Amino acid sequence: MDAVAQEAEISKGGLLHYFKSKEALVKAMVEYTSESYREGVEQRVAHEELEKGMWTRSLIAETFEQAYDEEELNASFLMAVAMKPELLEPIKNAYKHWQQKIEKDGLDPIEASILRLAIDGLWMNKLMGLYQFDESLLHHVYERMIQKTMMMKPDTENKQEEETKDE
Repeated sequence: MDAVAQEAEISKGGLLHYFKSKEALVKAMVEYTSESYREGVEQRVAHEELEKGMWTRSLIAETFEQAYDEEELNASFLMAVAMKPELLEPIKNAYKHWQQKIEKDGLDPIEASILRLAIDGLWMNKLMGLYQFDESLLHHVYERMIQKTMMMKPDTENKQEEETKDE
């Protein structure tokens, strides 16, 4: 709590006035981060020009941005896991929602899920301090992921293949 109070430029007593415990503070941080992330993804979806893959691209773009801009808040996820994993419910619900969206995003759901898992891995690497990429390489990884969403076969072709297998 000392570090959070220092970052917020208020006293620990002032922080305790708003958050009665460390758990309450971490819960609020997780909720804020989850809501901020959700809003960012949805704003990107609203501005997408190409409908096919819009959720997948928006999730990739927002994750890349959040991994850099919200490092301190992202640390709240680690604190939540260490303290009380059920504090992660808001983000679990958001991830379930996004997975459903990308599976119906007009892309091959397996390929879209692979991209989602890759971006989650990148975020986790950054969060854990394991991140060792050159900025230029990272920029190219981002561009390639976005490019893949535009070059994937539409989901309808994959559904037809599945229907043929079922018959």
